[in-house]
Amino acid sequence: EAWWEANKPDPLDVTPMDLSVEGIWSCADIIDTTIDLGDAITARVPAFGGKATNMAAMTLIGEDVPTPDCMGIPVYYYNQHMEDNGLWIRYQELTEHADWGDPRARAVLLEGLQDEIKAAPMDPDFLALVVDRVQDDIGEIRTRFRSSTNAEDLGNFTGAGLYDSKSGDWDPTGADMEDAIKKVWASVWYSRAWEERAFWGIDHLAVGMAILVNPTFKDEQANGVAITGNIFDSSGAEPAFYINAQTGENSVVKPEDGDTTDQILYYYPMPGQPVVYIAHSNLVPEGETVLTNAQLYKLGTALDGIHKYFYAVYGTDGGFYAMDTEFKVTVDGELQVKQARPYPGWNAAGE
Repeated sequence: EAWWEANKPDPLDVTPMDLSVEGIWSCADIIDTTIDLGDAITARVPAFGGKATNMAAMTLIGEDVPTPDCMGIPVYYYNQHMEDNGLWIRYQELTEHADWGDPRARAVLLEGLQDEIKAAPMDPDFLALVVDRVQDDIGEIRTRFRSSTNAEDLGNFTGAGLYDSKSGDWDPTGADMEDAIKKVWASVWYSRAWEERAFWGIDHLAVGMAILVNPTFKDEQANGVAITGNIFDSSGAEPAFYINAQTGENSVVKPEDGDTTDQILYYYPMPGQPVVYIAHSNLVPEGETVLTNAQLYKLGTALDGIHKYFYAVYGTDGGFYAMDTEFKVTVDGELQVKQARPYPGWNAAGE
């Protein structure tokens, strides 16, 4: 305990939730294109969270960066759910529990709060709005509701993996989508999320959960993550994209035991665009690769566009700069980039 207390980072300030933004917004409308991109992103994160805001910005890059149809649900509705059902008060009561100081007991208490969030009734007008907008903008298909808080992508604190994203089938009642949304909201109070925020000095009551909405990808050919910089060379002397790709819907970030991925250094900016395979997927036949040459080139083109577009926002402070992205290759063989966030990387000292 003494070591952790002595080695905590300086507390991170989180801009409070912007509760003035209501409605469900198409991603293309979230970013104010009349002002500086960095200012536009900063202005929208308190309402739509980091993931949805960066995704909204990415949709504006152009055809070289293909993105799925998407919408943003602002934190207004999370806060409404917490207020209408007395859940903010309930959290305060839990913090006064005699066993709150014990991390194991605290985890149990937080799990109870999650159950209460999921059991509490959702505002019917909001649910009707979700049903209508998904039907009109995405279609009567299974939809992904992705976590997007205002307390992520803050310097060296990414918040990656702390919260959950869930999928829901469309139907006129919205029952499955309601269940998915409430599970995403409840994930704010996962023990792992609470403890990580506490370590970084983040005010839990300032954290709001917005949601990024997009279609689910069914029977995809491949998926993966890619960093728009060479993580093995912080000097920038050998610019490359670092790519992890896996076949089908098999997870890259949480692989089954024994699974390996195609790990690639793609020297896209260099003459000849050399491709170096650090490792190969064991889920494709020997001698084959997860991505075709054409798919890899399209991915490289998209990563190059993302890297250049966000540089003015995240890359001008010195040190290593890259964007951390997620991508899919659909059943039709089309590339879709579904996320971009600043990669914490190294500092200016190369550490």
